[in-house]
Amino acid sequence: MESLEFWSAHALVHWPRATAALQVVLPDVYPLLFKMSFLEEKVDWLYEVTRTWPLPVLSLTNLLAGSSPCASCLYAFFAGLRDHVGRSGTSTDDGAKSTTSALWGSCPLHTVDLMGVQDGQKATCLCGKTLGRWGRTQALAQACVEATMIQQRTSSPGSIQVIINAFVTKQNCNNVLTALRAGPNAPITISCTELRVDNLELEQVLELVQLIGPLERLDMVHNVRLGFNGLPALLPHCHLHTLRALSLPPRAVDVLKMGPDLEKTSLALAALSSLAELNMPYSRLTGHVQQLFGGMVCSLSTLDFSGCGLSSADLRWLAQAPIVTGLQKLDFSSHPLGQLSPTAVYRMIRRTGPLLESLRLEDCDLGDGEMTLLLASLRGHTQLKHFSLTGNIFSSNGLKCLVSWMASHLPALQRLEYHIPPDCFPSQVENPLNPNSTSPQQATTGQPDGVRVALLHSQLNNIVAQAGRSDLHLEAGLQGGGEIDFDMKETWGELRSALLQSLSDSIKSYLDSLTDY
Repeated sequence: MESLEFWSAHALVHWPRATAALQVVLPDVYPLLFKMSFLEEKVDWLYEVTRTWPLPVLSLTNLLAGSSPCASCLYAFFAGLRDHVGRSGTSTDDGAKSTTSALWGSCPLHTVDLMGVQDGQKATCLCGKTLGRWGRTQALAQACVEATMIQQRTSSPGSIQVIINAFVTKQNCNNVLTALRAGPNAPITISCTELRVDNLELEQVLELVQLIGPLERLDMVHNVRLGFNGLPALLPHCHLHTLRALSLPPRAVDVLKMGPDLEKTSLALAALSSLAELNMPYSRLTGHVQQLFGGMVCSLSTLDFSGCGLSSADLRWLAQAPIVTGLQKLDFSSHPLGQLSPTAVYRMIRRTGPLLESLRLEDCDLGDGEMTLLLASLRGHTQLKHFSLTGNIFSSNGLKCLVSWMASHLPALQRLEYHIPPDCFPSQVENPLNPNSTSPQQATTGQPDGVRVALLHSQLNNIVAQAGRSDLHLEAGLQGGGEIDFDMKETWGELRSALLQSLSDSIKSYLDSLTDY
């Protein structure tokens, strides 16, 4: 049952004159009014509560925990934050400001925390739109720029530090850089320990990193054009002792094209003494894993080496390397483990022991013949919660054995992703992935038989039920899974345009070369 204070705040935010009402409101009531305004989507109240905020800290992390990031409310919040800067420079006819200050004293806002605002994927608000990490970064940068202009007109003192997980692309980069260049004396300053960048050039990423200062997390994704020598140029500017997570765009490293920068990259990686998470999918590391990572003394908790073209020698070194001893998440997808050195990678998996929580071995050329070694390597993995084997071809009987063993030996497993077996396809499709090829790892052209798939799924669920594992969820698929990148919801249009432009430029360059020839 809600308190009397709750219902009083509920009634107050439905009063049409927010400015007049706030003249006699105690400062301690502001947090409740802020939350109520957000939940009720009273944007005028949210604006006024933010603009006249009388407390030193405004934490959306605490106030909006579990709430969907409604776009209209957050825009009203950023507008109120911008106008909060000019309050002390306005004339005394600002009734809310002068009356509140006279009654309760002055306690200027100096810290705003946006770190914990959820990235809602489904709008539950009346406006029907959420504001993700990119949108919040853009709105904050715009507020910073406008607040600087207000301060220049009013000469208002004070500075508000806003803590945020920033997301910068080409579209909002100029605004963010303008806000950061204003320095620590700006009326609103951006403070961030986690930065995600996309669709940027190396020079833009360098300037962002230099202006922001020490980072704990740096995610460079999709279309960041580092070039083959960009990583050794960037890392020394990242305050290496604070960086805990590093994600590189696909194909960011190519050991065959780095030349002397390979040694520089190795030294820079070795300096990442606090690194716990390393994601570098589809870089080319063949034969050079020990040279690149042999100097690292940290024990990683997350490692993504999917599609990195590792050799048997690379796998043997990783099987005894110190960086994998504390792994909680491992992605080794898109390596033909059956053709390389299966015992080496299984030895590495076994070494992770009870700490490993997520394992991805998608498209790894695994089948019934590799099951014995695979299951032996998983003994003792009592904390494994997520295991993905999509893209690997097990028979229906092999899959039943696999599920039965995992239901009995992996007590924490909550989700198993598997590939639809060949015998679930019509008999006329000899190879369910490609009827014209003998290779089992090519794209599918036939559709599975729905009745057979349903029967298999029922049999697998019965195995899980008989083992008393109602917590274990099975998910069938044809292609490799991979985690969904929800941040692309806001920036997909920009990324798509950039990729199309890149394709157009490549075609034009190719045609020009033919003309010259």
